[in-house]
Amino acid sequence: MLVVIQDTGDAPVIGSGRYVAAVAAGGERTAEVAFMVDRNFSGQGIAGRVLRHLTAIARENGIAALTAEVLADNKAMLAVFAKSGLPMQQRRDGGVVHVTLSLREDPT
Repeated sequence: MLVVIQDTGDAPVIGSGRYVAAVAAGGERTAEVAFMVDRNFSGQGIAGRVLRHLTAIARENGIAALTAEVLADNKAMLAVFAKSGLPMQQRRDGGVVHVTLSLREDPT
């Protein structure tokens, strides 16, 4: 997924997001997610919007969880995941935080 400023053929890319699907232990489909936002456009909610779109696409494709490895000092990205509204688990391993976001629909 690409984020551009305007809808023309030569618009500069200011952000992107993607996921790579895999089958986890137990047979569930998971996907590792990654983002990039141009530093001139950070703090404007771009990563959160990309995450919402990727979440919808992943759910349509049967993905049960999104995972990410985030540098522990990347507070902005950790905040994006925390504010997503998705059930989140975190595990720190040295300078890296392993994040798992559940995509299962809440039955309540």
